[in-house]
Amino acid sequence: MMTGNNIFETACAFLAMSPQDNKDLEGLALIWLNSLLAEALQYENANRQANKKELLENAPMLASLDEEIPYCNDILRIALPYGLASYLYIEEESFAVAGEFRTRYLSALYEAAPLFEETSTDVYGGGA
Repeated sequence: MMTGNNIFETACAFLAMSPQDNKDLEGLALIWLNSLLAEALQYENANRQANKKELLENAPMLASLDEEIPYCNDILRIALPYGLASYLYIEEESFAVAGEFRTRYLSALYEAAPLFEETSTDVYGGGA
């Protein structure tokens, strides 16, 4: 598992920024990360369902960046850092780059949620 700090450090690395030089953004990073966790919940649960794990009823709400996040590695290591980097770029008023990181974030979420087949019942009696 990763902590909020790990995700913040990775997002800063994407931006060639030092987390130590951006301590003033940690409070905002916590708020943004909680928003991203809520947004990513459906993808985490799709991953859990495909892996026959218990679904989460709610997204975790971090009180500090030191807390571990109970999401799958693909979301933790790829999607969330991209999502947080997009917010950090907005803070720097670089909207085009922020959009690129937002696109990477969404793509990583889609890739983290495996497709799986569900059986269906023919309720019309026509068969296939």
